[in-house]
Amino acid sequence: KLNAQKVGSNIVFSWPAQAGAYLMSSPTLGPIAVWSLATTAQWKLVGDPSTGTVQVTASPQTGANFFRLQQFP
Repeated sequence: KLNAQKVGSNIVFSWPAQAGAYLMSSPTLGPIAVWSLATTAQWKLVGDPSTGTVQVTASPQTGANFFRLQQFP
């Protein structure tokens, strides 16, 4: 389950680490959408072993407007 929370001007996404997933982003939706890994310098990826969650903070400078959680097969 992907959770999203606005913190200041950022969006913080989190999901269970055991889900085996990664966050993808795209500036558009529809047939022309190009999804890419959310790994640019504007992203901060944090794993928290105490809670078993993975967390990504996205700032407005990422250029991405849409996000999806892609699970491993």
